Amino acid sequence: MRRFVAAFFRHPFVLILPAILVPLIVVFVVRSFASSYQSAATVYVPQVPATANLGSAGAFTTPAQWLQSDMTQYILSEPSFLTRVANETDMPKTYAKGTPDVDGLMSARITAGIKVTANGRNFVLIQYSDSDPHIAAQVIKALLQEYITESLQNAQATLGDRIAAANQAIQDDSDALASDSAKKNDYVQSHPNLDLSNDAVYAQLNLQYQNDLLQLQADQQRLQALTGKDAQTNLVPFNITDEPTVPTTPVVKSKTTITAIIGGVALGLGISLGLIGLLAMTDRRVHSRDDLMDAMPIAILEVIPRLRGLEGESIVGSEETLTELAQVPVLATLPRFAETSGGQQNEQSFTSSMEDE
Repeated sequence: MRRFVAAFFRHPFVLILPAILVPLIVVFVVRSFASSYQSAATVYVPQVPATANLGSAGAFTTPAQWLQSDMTQYILSEPSFLTRVANETDMPKTYAKGTPDVDGLMSARITAGIKVTANGRNFVLIQYSDSDPHIAAQVIKALLQEYITESLQNAQATLGDRIAAANQAIQDDSDALASDSAKKNDYVQSHPNLDLSNDAVYAQLNLQYQNDLLQLQADQQRLQALTGKDAQTNLVPFNITDEPTVPTTPVVKSKTTITAIIGGVALGLGISLGLIGLLAMTDRRVHSRDDLMDAMPIAILEVIPRLRGLEGESIVGSEETLTELAQVPVLATLPRFAETSGGQQNEQSFTSSMEDE
């Protein structure tokens, strides 16, 4: 660990530069290859069509929410719908001839790139992202056209079923009304002295007749609404306010950019640490007392002190400083040998020789 830290401080830029350059390179590569082109269109939904099936939440559904839900259902639950959308664009040309399951690939591609969002009460924003800018705009145009065609066919079929049901209800109401009228007449004829204002049975028969008459009128009004001009006009659910255009600049999702930055920083730090470790392992020079002890398992008697004015292998300072430095005594403590008679003699002889010198 000590050699690793020392290697870092000898080569600080080895750690700093990769940590800076690698994230920049990674972000550039991601923005180059992971970028896509996004096109968008805005549609106006004036009201929920009369043929719409709103379910239990119908009273609380805005026109924009209804269109978002209905269009999303087409996208997610009808693969044939997406296949028709893709075939109206240049998307099939982007796949090599003989590619298996091209329809499935195109459907998955559209599903991954499409986004439908309710914007307020009456506006819906439709966005699509693709690697090809022309296809991005083509998909939205084809999607809107196919949705209008498909929803119009379904609405007409639903409208036809509702008209048929209304006609049948009118017929049933007419039959019930005729039966009620016949019952009233038979009762009056069978009771010649009947007081119509006080007879309870007649009042009940007349009440049933009035209820069936009201039901007949309601069904006739419903049939008129279904066959009227407004019903046919409202079958087209929206108007396009902003047409999709071919995008000119690519976009990258913020999540992708953040992930690339984090990954680049981690990769840069990993490269830096690897280089520092490699330098520490390959450096065989002696930089400290511990390095010397590791390289030469011999007891060290003394270490030369670091004197002021020395820097590396050169002596820094003026001539006067060097002269004064040469006159500074250097004290060294010699190791004490074992306190034996022989050792004392050796120490005394060694000291005497040093003093003689």
